[in-house]
Amino acid sequence: MDDRGRLDVSRRDLLKSTTAAGAMTLLGAGLFGAAPRLFGQPGALAADRPATAQDEWVYSWCRQCVLPPCGTRIHVKDGVAVKIEGNPASPRSQGQLCVRGNATLAGVYNPYRVKKPLKRTNPRKGLDQDPGWVEISWDEAFDTIARELKRVRADDPRKFVWFNGFSRAGSMLEGMEFCEAFGTPNYIEVDGPNCSVHFGSSLLLGNFLGTVYDPIHTNYLIMLGQTEHATAGYTGLTRDFTAALRRGMKVVAVDPKLTAEGSKGEWIPIRPGTDLAFVLALQHVILYELQKFDLDFLRSRTNAPYLVGPDGHYVRDKQSGKPMMWHVPDARAKPFDDPSFVAAPVPAGEGTPLRERLTALGLWGSRKIGEVTGTPAFQLYYEGIKRYTPEWAEQTSTVPAAIIRRIATEFVTAARIGSTIEIEGTKMPYRPVCMQAARGALTQTHGGHLHCAMIIANMLVGALDVPGSGKGDLGPQHKCTPYNLALKPDADGTVAPKVEAVPRKFEFPPKGLDGKTYFPFAHDTPHITMDAILDPKKYHLDYTPEVMLAWGGNMVLRCYQSEKALAALAKFKFIFALSYSLDEPAWMADIVLPEAGGLERWSAGVRGTVVETKDGPKMTIYGVIAQPAIKPVFDSKQPDEVFMEIAERVGILYGERGLNAMVNTGTLTPVRLAPQFKLDVARRYSCKELAERVIKSTFGDNASVDACRNNAEVPKRVLPHKAAYPYGGSPGSQTRYAIYMDRLKTYGEDLIGNLKRADAFLPGLGPDVLAPHFSAVVNWIEKPGKPPAGLDLYAVNWKPAQFTFGVGGAAENPWLHEVSQFDPHLNVVCLNPATAQARGLADGSVVWVESKFGKLQGKLKISEAFHPEVVGIGGLFGHRSPGLNPQARQGMHFNSLMSPNVEDCDPLGGGFAGAPRVKIYKA
Repeated sequence: MDDRGRLDVSRRDLLKSTTAAGAMTLLGAGLFGAAPRLFGQPGALAADRPATAQDEWVYSWCRQCVLPPCGTRIHVKDGVAVKIEGNPASPRSQGQLCVRGNATLAGVYNPYRVKKPLKRTNPRKGLDQDPGWVEISWDEAFDTIARELKRVRADDPRKFVWFNGFSRAGSMLEGMEFCEAFGTPNYIEVDGPNCSVHFGSSLLLGNFLGTVYDPIHTNYLIMLGQTEHATAGYTGLTRDFTAALRRGMKVVAVDPKLTAEGSKGEWIPIRPGTDLAFVLALQHVILYELQKFDLDFLRSRTNAPYLVGPDGHYVRDKQSGKPMMWHVPDARAKPFDDPSFVAAPVPAGEGTPLRERLTALGLWGSRKIGEVTGTPAFQLYYEGIKRYTPEWAEQTSTVPAAIIRRIATEFVTAARIGSTIEIEGTKMPYRPVCMQAARGALTQTHGGHLHCAMIIANMLVGALDVPGSGKGDLGPQHKCTPYNLALKPDADGTVAPKVEAVPRKFEFPPKGLDGKTYFPFAHDTPHITMDAILDPKKYHLDYTPEVMLAWGGNMVLRCYQSEKALAALAKFKFIFALSYSLDEPAWMADIVLPEAGGLERWSAGVRGTVVETKDGPKMTIYGVIAQPAIKPVFDSKQPDEVFMEIAERVGILYGERGLNAMVNTGTLTPVRLAPQFKLDVARRYSCKELAERVIKSTFGDNASVDACRNNAEVPKRVLPHKAAYPYGGSPGSQTRYAIYMDRLKTYGEDLIGNLKRADAFLPGLGPDVLAPHFSAVVNWIEKPGKPPAGLDLYAVNWKPAQFTFGVGGAAENPWLHEVSQFDPHLNVVCLNPATAQARGLADGSVVWVESKFGKLQGKLKISEAFHPEVVGIGGLFGHRSPGLNPQARQGMHFNSLMSPNVEDCDPLGGGFAGAPRVKIYKA
């Protein structure tokens, strides 16, 4: 490392030759062990050519995580990338790179990469089988794949299944557009079986992520199960986080593990899977004990005043169908948008009983409206929270009641209810507090309710989408809502559901394998897909899939119970894989196509961030652009080129329903094209042409990918800072947030009714189990049944900085393995000292960790950084494919402890409970 933490290859004495062949030899012998005997001899190197006297810095874009925003610059000498570092002009990364970005070179020159197209000759499939690979030409590979796709499309397009994962990050085509053109509903993303991080924000904030704190203005941040800053090694997020700490922001980390974030503030250890109890108790303290919350915000910016009938739904005006509120001056109910509703002063708190103030604002008191009794939504919510006392939460979560009360008090005090701030001439509410949750907390059977409850906790103090508060945040362009549309209301005046909270049309029998007939708001469900492949009748499917693509995602590792996933793959008649290396899905394939690495391909996208300028903070929209810094080291192609070639051969590239036309929709692919740059549906485009159109669509005709090759400056547009706040997207908007989730209750009633009529409930997910998850008031949901006897601990998992998301061949990267040796909690089984002592377990001993569903073995690490009821196992390791670098086959496969049963899914987010009950004992 140099003094800036960047890899300097020359100092490592790795690339002593200026030819790619020399680089391969040194990397293979020095870091990867003996060069593999697999396929592609050194003479097959595309870069093994005479020296070109090239010496340049190529500016590009890192692709070593999901939605990568970081700019890079690569030093290329005579066709060899010899150094990589951050681009100082990149708005988000500003010259910095995380450990994964710094280690990119070791991935590019990995001798275990797939070097040429491969064909299986052994029909028997399994990780214990030698596929009998033979090298073939690209033409033969494409012909074979096209023939199988044409066959299955003529028979039943649904029989083709497209699997991908986070390694697709940075590609301009992701697969939805291909599947739509092909006619299959079976586009399956492997990356998010545990990601319940989208439903609540989609439902209540109109955006893909959230709440997300404001690094410039947040003063008090509560993080639930959040490790996606320093712990996970995200460069931009870590820089924002450290800057906020220097500014004085207090951090409260509620987590079973002491994270890097928690080490910089206050760590509150909590029993895994009980974060919802903590959040509900915090709301109880705010409502019943402190009795201090943002009454004006609740009255004017939420549906708290809406009247609710005995059926649990809004009381509606008979003529307009609109929800009604009680108009106190006229003592009668009116539609919520009646002009007579004006912002009357909030009654003073001093000496005025809370109930009286609530009644004066129309937030309390049941009233007869015609033949129906209407009760304010806030009253129903308030009464629903009454039972969640701090003492109850202490018994459930192990967080002391006194700490819950203190945190609630600090949160309310820091919120500065009633304060305002002026940003660039616009006056906005100022609420410098945020509670946010991430996968570690939300991966539970009640994860969807926790997400909503966390957003509602912010709502109580008015801390949503304004400076200092938690914001709804953007995601992939084709999956999220622009800020200025995030708060677009529905007909009821509340934030319209977006993205994953938009109900899917009920289909029965189901068309797709993903189970979203039963989980209509789920994120990614590869686990359910595997179950459906093995047992189609269970999911009421009337077909069996036959052809599969595996690209950028490893369902064998990411699903639960690898053997189950391998059995599902073995049922396919034909599998083709696009892959860097021979991982488990590629080892099961019939054709394997070598994928070009990040330094070998064209790509373009658009990102946004707040950047400090001489004129203060500004919202900056900037281009992320990649071009081949080097020629392909092997005979590989980039995914976009492969998919267009296959589409052309299958006959689905051109025409009004072809792949080009699907790209033009802007909703099926991560790139968005302006009208003048839409694709001609009658011609084929190169990857470079597609990248050009992406950049020009946002930054105009003068933008060019070629102009960025040796230029640190990236195309960008600078917007006012206030544009970073969804509130600022529609000043004066009366869009209301839903503290009472009438829509969620409706969703549940519709789903249960449809399943009843179809007689199609999945085992363990009947009406009595589903209904509590679709409650209009957030609530604690007990899992049916008793905990398994003898399993008295919880296994937890987190993303280590070195291997987050596993993209770019990280599991095989020797530099990342070298750095990971400095992490004392990686590749070991972690246990609290008191827990270890009670079991007679010594540091360094070999132990078994066993759940109801599987077990794994590892070396014990005793550490105070873990809750006493926790067994900590970091990362997702445990590759088994014989075709990988042996380093990738190290470590423990955490998911082998997880339940594969559909009844253990969150009915809202579709993910499993991520903290299985386990026991630990000497090996």
